[in-house]
Amino acid sequence: MGQADGHHDERVRAAQSRESESVSDAELRAVRAPALLLIGEHERLYDARVTLKRAQERMPGLTGAVIPNASHLAAMAQPDDVNERMIRFLRGIALPSRSEAA
Repeated sequence: MGQADGHHDERVRAAQSRESESVSDAELRAVRAPALLLIGEHERLYDARVTLKRAQERMPGLTGAVIPNASHLAAMAQPDDVNERMIRFLRGIALPSRSEAA
């Protein structure tokens, strides 16, 4: 393993140790707006499934998924999947147009 790889691994371990500190449970529970969380299944900074489960348990308005075959940049690795999920999410929370509200 080269020096650059070792440095990267140190940063990943440091980020993983701070994972639980990044957003508190109280902060997650305070989010009342609809939210979308998409995490690449090969995310190295934190465990994707554990993180998604934690967020879903604390945020009632959360829509989330683990994106297959993607890492941290899920939208770049799986753009069609991510875009489809984003569009479905946004359609689900769209406000009625002025003509529909009248």
